[in-house]
Amino acid sequence: MTKLLQLKHWQIFLLLIGLPILYQKISISFFLFTNNPTVVLVSYGVLIFLLLGIVTSWFYAAATNLYNRFPENVEMNLARFKLFLFIPIVYVLIIYTTVLGLVMFYGTGERLLETVPISTKFIQSNLGFIFILALLLSLLQLGALVCTFYCVHFTAKALKSVELGRKATFSDYSMEFFLILFFPVGIWLIQPRINALFTNNSETTDDIVLQQV
Repeated sequence: MTKLLQLKHWQIFLLLIGLPILYQKISISFFLFTNNPTVVLVSYGVLIFLLLGIVTSWFYAAATNLYNRFPENVEMNLARFKLFLFIPIVYVLIIYTTVLGLVMFYGTGERLLETVPISTKFIQSNLGFIFILALLLSLLQLGALVCTFYCVHFTAKALKSVELGRKATFSDYSMEFFLILFFPVGIWLIQPRINALFTNNSETTDDIVLQQV
């Protein structure tokens, strides 16, 4: 995972932009061959979780390795960061499986039109349950958004604190915060600084663990 910290900015950019373009062409070809919308939905799900895995791995590797380089006067809650990094993945997984389940159950096209009356009757007879479910999903979405902002904040503050050798304030790392928030663009400026810290003779978390053993 720490290898992500040694990749060049253009390599990560290609993973996040080039890979979806290539994958989209492949999934469209499969759809034209099978004429099954579920195939496209499944293939896009694979792509979503692949990209999510790359971004999440980068955040985890950057934050944990920066944490091990903190100056003595800098304290941040790494356990909370790890928990908050996991919650958005759960949210995306729930939404995706829900959509996939609905498509597989109700179908598309003519089959979907045939099930509309049944769906309408089900909604009318279960308004309370649907309202509670929608409320829970909304709260989970809000929670995932808050967790995402926290992880961006943690990584930006950690990077700037290591570079400054002291606890960074928001005025110090505000630019880094927005660069990481707009990840595919900001990575062009953030990754070279990560490279400078973790390339060549720089120690990563894996190196530290090996030394302790």
